[in-house]
Amino acid sequence: MHGDFAPWNIKLDDSGKVNLLDWENCSIKAVGGWDWLHCLIQSALLVKKLNAYDALLEAREWAKSKRGAKHLAMFGWNDEIELWIGSYLVFTHYVLKIERNELLNNWALNHNG
Repeated sequence: MHGDFAPWNIKLDDSGKVNLLDWENCSIKAVGGWDWLHCLIQSALLVKKLNAYDALLEAREWAKSKRGAKHLAMFGWNDEIELWIGSYLVFTHYVLKIERNELLNNWALNHNG
């Protein structure tokens, strides 16, 4: 797991090779699928300037897409979209100390699980 997988940490070189930067939060023993959710959430909040509700809605919609469903299945989440989101939010807030109060509150009020 990269740990801070976000568009600003992904660069293409002149040959089109993908390079990932900012590896201080990487881990070999990590939960598969959280990196992509981090990328979705960070992009929604910091680039698109979405509120917590819309950022989570965008993540849910991606997870329900053909590409998203395939990705989640590959990491064993399958249809457990809310578990995927909720576990990521709890871990990043309480363990990594990334402020997620608004996202956590919104998730708790609006998830269907």
